[in-house]
Amino acid sequence: WRKGMAKKKVSFDGVGKKRIQRESQGDVPGHLLDRAFLLKHHHVRKPSDLCSINMSGLKLSQVKEKDFKHFTSVIYINASENLLPLEAFHSFPALKELELAFNGIKRVYVKYGDFKLLEFLDLSFNSLTSEAICDLGILPRLRVLLLTGNGLTSLPPNLAVTEQEAPITSLTSKKYILRFPALETLMLDDNKLSNPNCFASLAGLRRLKKLSLDQNRIFRIPYLQQVQLRDGSGDWVGSHTSPQKESQCTLQPKSWIYEPSDEHPDYTILPMKKDVDRTGE
Repeated sequence: WRKGMAKKKVSFDGVGKKRIQRESQGDVPGHLLDRAFLLKHHHVRKPSDLCSINMSGLKLSQVKEKDFKHFTSVIYINASENLLPLEAFHSFPALKELELAFNGIKRVYVKYGDFKLLEFLDLSFNSLTSEAICDLGILPRLRVLLLTGNGLTSLPPNLAVTEQEAPITSLTSKKYILRFPALETLMLDDNKLSNPNCFASLAGLRRLKKLSLDQNRIFRIPYLQQVQLRDGSGDWVGSHTSPQKESQCTLQPKSWIYEPSDEHPDYTILPMKKDVDRTGE
């Protein structure tokens, strides 16, 4: 009798588990993010009728990128709390604001020509590497970048400037181009930054107006002194004024002016010898 009851219990539990699994799968949408899903989810008939997309918390992980080019009026997307990569949204032609917090993003794959109009990007609470942040620097109109809570321990030394690929005919000369040409607001709070060199990495962001480093491990701020960069032809990179006009705010000894070498261009943290109240690296 006990054996019979045991068999019935096992059989019942098995059915119960299957039923629970089916119910849980129904609770979590398994939709493919494509044209049909977006139209149905936002109750519109045509892609051009949609201006704003909110699909946060749907746990979406698959996309059909070629469908997005038809959504010519979409300027804002909130796709937080999914499992979607940044590059999945590059086909939206008019996109200006994109929220992708909590998507488990580690790397980004963007190329010149992607996100031409993007001005606001929220990548908070992902797992981005410092290299991935550098890759974002090619976005031409990006003004606001949120990188809160990504566990960053360092910033790349070439965050603000990169070496431009030179044609074969001019291998002897090197030219440099600025990253993040339009960036005004950068949120790096709630990370693990501690090295003073992160200030040298940030120093080259020429349009930066607002910077948050709250909830990091920084215990001192070094004194920074500007160092100009020259390309192989002797031109001053990223400047429309002559070197003479900038001489007051640049370092005068030629030994400190960056000359092209095999290494990537860098900014320098220097001690302020005359001012005992300032510290430096």
